[in-house]
Amino acid sequence: MKPFARLKPAALIPVVIFLLLLPAPAPAQDAPVQITLVADKAEYIQGDPIMIQIRVFNDNTNPGTGMVEPVITREGFFAQDFRLKITFIGPDGKPIKNRYETIDPEPGPPYRFGGRDTVPAEIIPPDGQNNYLLDDAHAIYDLLQPGWYTAQVLVPFESFSEYGTDEAGGLLAYLDDPGRQAFDPLASNQIRFEIKAPEPGVNSEVQAKVSLLKIGGGTKPGATKTPVRYAPVNLIRMADIPPDYYPVNWKTYDVIWQNVPPLRTKLTDSDGIARFSGVAQDDYLILAQPEVATDFKHLGSPVEATDDNWLTDQPIVKHLMVMEKANKTKVPGKTKKVKGSELLITEPEYIQWESSQETYPFVFESIGDWQVETAVTPPEGFTADYKALEAQVTNEIEAVQFTVTDVGSSWKETGVKFKIKHKGKKKTIQDKIGVKLSKKLTKLKGVGSFGETEVPGPFTGGKKIGHDKHNSDKKKK
Repeated sequence: MKPFARLKPAALIPVVIFLLLLPAPAPAQDAPVQITLVADKAEYIQGDPIMIQIRVFNDNTNPGTGMVEPVITREGFFAQDFRLKITFIGPDGKPIKNRYETIDPEPGPPYRFGGRDTVPAEIIPPDGQNNYLLDDAHAIYDLLQPGWYTAQVLVPFESFSEYGTDEAGGLLAYLDDPGRQAFDPLASNQIRFEIKAPEPGVNSEVQAKVSLLKIGGGTKPGATKTPVRYAPVNLIRMADIPPDYYPVNWKTYDVIWQNVPPLRTKLTDSDGIARFSGVAQDDYLILAQPEVATDFKHLGSPVEATDDNWLTDQPIVKHLMVMEKANKTKVPGKTKKVKGSELLITEPEYIQWESSQETYPFVFESIGDWQVETAVTPPEGFTADYKALEAQVTNEIEAVQFTVTDVGSSWKETGVKFKIKHKGKKKTIQDKIGVKLSKKLTKLKGVGSFGETEVPGPFTGGKKIGHDKHNSDKKKK
């Protein structure tokens, strides 16, 4: 449909005249367009996704012929996103509208065409139908209280019995149309459901401690640790994360942050700690977005339902570290806690490769006396300057650092093994460090940004639109 820029608005039409042209509201049951609303369940546990389907369709049946006829309405009605038009009534009796709602602009003065007042129009064909699926109403609406809710789509709607066209072929509806009807609002059916509070269970305090680790150069670099203030931290139930976002790791943190509503959000305090009190025992993901993470976006850590501290009065503490290397580049750290007294081991989630050589730092913090031997196993085509490095950690922060060189290029994860000794006991932990390539290096090496490792998505608008276990850029070559 072409724009109506060449139409001239009626000269000096008083607002009061325009208002008088509005017809009286018609009963909703006579509307030639119908809206139906369906929820997937009638009962939800607090935090469960609430799936709602909306159907908008032409229901203009001619009683004489039994045939569905076209509907003439104002331009733009059928194309609006009806997922944003639900009105919920909460347990407190107050309406809940979408959190992104903006005030709809008042309709402008009518266009004068052919000596009659008109508005741009559209025609909904006999088979006109739009279906909308709201995967989780929590993503748009604040449905936070336990109790009974009602939901209904309420939108203004007008229908006309005749239309014309302008010189450009645009459709026009006449405001003096004797068959014009207004439905304010046009209402869907009303649905009712209950959100129940979780069963009483084990609750604890979950703390996310966000810190900046500055690491020096060399094999035995110094390391300093400072808290990061005012970092937003989201507490997300693992059950709320869509299957498409699995495995949950640093590759999908961004899409989770943008698309999965958190159970709660906190800012870190002067000690770098975000505190979530009274958290029910479950599996969670903690995600932070600190401003100091200039070379990436998010830090993450799981909180397992099996954590021993659920059964104690001690908080569950997760350490989220920004690792700043000697060249000032930053990588997200992941931290393991080894009990005995306590040993924290922080290693990179991944290393971003910018050239043929990168450093791999490891930082240790302890309560008590610990001995840690760290060995790295780079993928084929890479060499490390040392097979293993040792650190003696006694109530302090210590670090070791490997220099890894690309001499052949098999872009996969680097294996890590920690051999730990404490009070006569030995423990071995194995892990992997991911790989990411700069844009310049991807072109030079002919691989994608994740090398030969698994590629998540691709995602569009938070939705997975394909499946590709290997690097999509590589497959295109």
